Amino acid sequence: AAGKPVIFIGDSKGEIPGILNNTETGIAVEQKNDEKLSEVILKLKNDNKLEKNMGANARRIYDERFSMDMAFSEWEKAINSMIGD
Repeated sequence: AAGKPVIFIGDSKGEIPGILNNTETGIAVEQKNDEKLSEVILKLKNDNKLEKNMGANARRIYDERFSMDMAFSEWEKAINSMIGD
């Protein structure tokens, strides 16, 4: 929501790294890979175009898929499907 790229630290095969890769909103780094983390931080610091593009993508994807309005809408659909409404 802040319009900044995401640096995710964790399992690179999880859902979040998949979202980051598919939407070009950030970069995933495996846990305990300090060297890669340093590289990613410096890459984003030194490449303004990449940082701005990922940030803009992050804001757009948030608005399209993860905003509160979207979350409430999805919850409403899920609840209605359970109660048969």
